[in-house]
Amino acid sequence: MADNANVPTMRNNGDGSIQQCYSDGMAQIHVINDMVKIDFFTTVPAGPDRVEPAITTRLIMPLQSYLQMFECMRDINNKLIANGTIEEQK
Repeated sequence: MADNANVPTMRNNGDGSIQQCYSDGMAQIHVINDMVKIDFFTTVPAGPDRVEPAITTRLIMPLQSYLQMFECMRDINNKLIANGTIEEQK
């Protein structure tokens, strides 16, 4: 897993809280020049007994940061496979 020595100190919102958002999934990823934009969605009511995805959050980061995040996520995924939490996707 990535070395945590260079992880920045968390800054809060001034009230002791850290900004968090919930997502049901990723809608799209765009790469424009050296920036990566990831759109996250949540499901919202769209009528009786019907929901649909709505983009609620966009994360924008430099390509190098995205690559670091991807490597970290791959490591976590491999650990989840190794301990039997999830199955490897073919």
